[in-house]
Amino acid sequence: MRRVKFNLKDKKAKETLIYLIYRFNGKRLKMSTGIKVNPKHWNSNQQLVREVKGFFEYIGYNEKLKRLEQAVGKTFTYFEIRNENPSILEFKGRVHMEIYGHNDLIDNKPRTVLAFLDEHIKHAQQSGLKKGTIEGFIQLKKVLQKMPNASSLEFKDLNSRRMEEMVTLMIDTFNYSTDQINKIQKKLITVVNRAKQESNYEINKTFYTRSPKWKVKAQGSLNSGRGLAFTSEELLRIEELNLSPRLERVRDRFLIGINTGQRYSDFSRLTKEHVITENDKLYWDFVQQKTGLRIKILVNAKCKEILKKYDGNPPSISLQKFNKYLKEICSIAEINEEQIIRKSNPRDGVVSEKRVPKWQLASSHDCRRTLATILHKKGHQLTTIRRITGHKSIRELEKYLRIDLNAPVLELENIY
Repeated sequence: MRRVKFNLKDKKAKETLIYLIYRFNGKRLKMSTGIKVNPKHWNSNQQLVREVKGFFEYIGYNEKLKRLEQAVGKTFTYFEIRNENPSILEFKGRVHMEIYGHNDLIDNKPRTVLAFLDEHIKHAQQSGLKKGTIEGFIQLKKVLQKMPNASSLEFKDLNSRRMEEMVTLMIDTFNYSTDQINKIQKKLITVVNRAKQESNYEINKTFYTRSPKWKVKAQGSLNSGRGLAFTSEELLRIEELNLSPRLERVRDRFLIGINTGQRYSDFSRLTKEHVITENDKLYWDFVQQKTGLRIKILVNAKCKEILKKYDGNPPSISLQKFNKYLKEICSIAEINEEQIIRKSNPRDGVVSEKRVPKWQLASSHDCRRTLATILHKKGHQLTTIRRITGHKSIRELEKYLRIDLNAPVLELENIY
């Protein structure tokens, strides 16, 4: 039997946990002892808490460490005489059985990936995580539910083959793009990492591999023009359309988005309740749902006109219908400028190009890009635009700007 080791979690902390480390059959058990000490009180050579004047807890701490070491020894013998090769979770559970007389690790913990994910989603909802983040985990759950033997799938079962099957499922059944697959894989890795932290689950070795083959890379800058910015001329054409009441309501919400530069989660809910008066001027005053940042920006003439039209309460619409009807509006307005879309195949990484009219790509987030781009072209400082949009940094804001890199640069005229 190999020696049991005890290591400090953080030697630089004022007080830190002591971990039990034990290697067996090519596996590594790591479990918390529940004991916290000042690193100065720890004797790493003797693997004991030092006897320090005025520190009487050392006797009880060292006794507990001794019991844990003995429990590991009994557990190793238990499996050895049965000629069994236990998983880390089984070994740890038996250690608990030796110490406490029961195994809460196995009895009270969700064993399957889906059960653990359900618990994770519930915890996220109770913790007040952003709706979009929670929806990402729900999307992951829908994918996992379609996998073979989904109800009994454990973390140890998620090997490279299973992960590749998951990618195939997302391509063939869900028709997900490379970026969507990348996001779902990141959500799964988040869940796996939480399971790792709890140390109660056997995690497949593929999640300890650097850059595994099944991991799909995001397209990143593949589509440098991904996302639209409408021109002033295009916006005027949209404003001047004679639309049905259904599309007119969507256009008005769209124009609120254009004239505030906010995300759909914010501009879709703006009403007279979010308007304040200061020095005879009207301001939107609200807290962004995504960032928690308070935004106070001018209610311009176009927004005043829309508020008046609906007695201060412009109608709301679901995001899915908003994007669908916005495309219809842009099609009627003949927003047909050709756009090149580049996509990489998640299977082989081969990049393909597709040309589509601009109206087919219109979405709620283009409101944000449009205002940022128009203000930037008019010469407004990025710091000013950032105060309107609420971006965390100038670098993030720059990603929203749709700038023609082929346009001539005139700023070098008359330098002296």
